[in-house]
Amino acid sequence: MYSLLVDIMRGFLLSDLRDKKFFEKIVGKDVYSVNGEKIGKIWKIYISKRTKIPLKVVIKKKSGEKISVDPEKLRIEKNKIIIFSKPYTKISYIMARLDDIVENIKKLKEELFILDENFILNSSVTYEEYIQERKRIDKERINLLLEAKNLVEILNSLIEEENLFIDLEERKKIYEILDILENDLIVLPTDLVINSM
Repeated sequence: MYSLLVDIMRGFLLSDLRDKKFFEKIVGKDVYSVNGEKIGKIWKIYISKRTKIPLKVVIKKKSGEKISVDPEKLRIEKNKIIIFSKPYTKISYIMARLDDIVENIKKLKEELFILDENFILNSSVTYEEYIQERKRIDKERINLLLEAKNLVEILNSLIEEENLFIDLEERKKIYEILDILENDLIVLPTDLVINSM
């Protein structure tokens, strides 16, 4: 089930890299929380001489305090280094991908509206072109919705198995995404377990 997570990651984990030159380049770069708040800068990266795997990352916080961080908690997304708390990392990947899916579905709906307008009102596309393009849009939409359904099931499973606390903002975001996806003509599990610990 969790193998799907490999496909939905945006960016990459620092622990997945083996490039010493890259590690040297990011020393001194800013590190941000998931919320976009600047935490500090990368001070030092300890690398295994044999395997080139990053073993430990030292971050110098804004206060001057130095903290050691597991490389698995650091991701690089859109040229930003983001620190995650370990239990929430998988959930963050899923939430990010669900956001992408929602945006892509909105774009496909706009494409469909323009296609219908061009065929019905403007007669600027032939029937064959219309059918071909309509099939492509429908296929993409269905694939996105099925992926979203799988991701919601994984999210539900993660919350149950790891007994995670989800704050009010995260809950609102999850339910907003579910509402948007359910309104797109597919049945999704709405019995998402949200702990209120």
